[in-house]
Amino acid sequence: MTLPCEKVSREVFPAVRAIVTKKLLQEYNLTQTAVAKLMGLSQPAISLYYRNSRGIKTKSLENNSQIMILIDNLVQNIKENKKEEKIQECYCQICKYVRKIGFFN
Repeated sequence: MTLPCEKVSREVFPAVRAIVTKKLLQEYNLTQTAVAKLMGLSQPAISLYYRNSRGIKTKSLENNSQIMILIDNLVQNIKENKKEEKIQECYCQICKYVRKIGFFN
């Protein structure tokens, strides 16, 4: 049995990370190394997210304004280097919302 959060983690969060990566690089003019440090990822992972080699479902997320509001909130929290609990809460809000709207149906 696959838990709903596992499915979100596998199918949605890579796309969320790709969007967050692009926003931090383009809107805040950060380097890939700085974004990697803020997100707790490696620079090569950031490069893959930026080139759309990971997180291929970005368009389906970007087409939903409520999801983008939640992602923008996540970006702000990451940029401001908020506590890990606050960032986790942002991910949980995204997870709950995509499950609520039936993103996988």
